[in-house]
Amino acid sequence: MKKNTNPQKKKRDLWPPLKIQYEAGVTAFLRKKQWLKTVKRDGEGATVIVTANPHRSGTMEYKEWQRGYDNAYTAQLQKQVKYERNRAKHVHRMDGKHV
Repeated sequence: MKKNTNPQKKKRDLWPPLKIQYEAGVTAFLRKKQWLKTVKRDGEGATVIVTANPHRSGTMEYKEWQRGYDNAYTAQLQKQVKYERNRAKHVHRMDGKHV
């Protein structure tokens, strides 16, 4: 019986598929409940969404989770921009005439 001496294959077999981390990042962004944090600067407050990556920094799992989160954010941002551009086409002037 031949012993497996390829350390890369052995290491890869121990990892869960990276697709799981990617999908977990997408799900984390799409969740209705995310942490909100109020940041105060110069007496004014702003509310920001805080979602922590559950994986150790610098690992492939961390990077894949972050990529999924960022892609979901970008897709939502593109949808919002498209909506606002479409909405801007239908804005009426103050005198009631369509622009």
